[in-house]
Amino acid sequence: MAGPLVAATVNLTSAGTPQRITTGEEKASTVILRSKTGNVGSLYIGDSAVTTATGAILQGEGLTINKGEAFSLSDIYFDGGTSNDDLDYWYIPA
Repeated sequence: MAGPLVAATVNLTSAGTPQRITTGEEKASTVILRSKTGNVGSLYIGDSAVTTATGAILQGEGLTINKGEAFSLSDIYFDGGTSNDDLDYWYIPA
């Protein structure tokens, strides 16, 4: 049985370096990612090789990942062109 919706924010500490959204072992069935309002630049979502040229762009927009089965949030990476921009995310624990 899935748990309640969990909300979190992660800060991009170093632009140009892919960063996990979490280093924990959280598993989710669905995650919604959104670039925080007020960020200076865009954020990009992908795997450990994500760059500003290859990732799914988030600039005031949202992205939903629903794989239909449990997946690890630590497999999701983000990057951006501006350090200290924030990524908001919400997930349903699996």
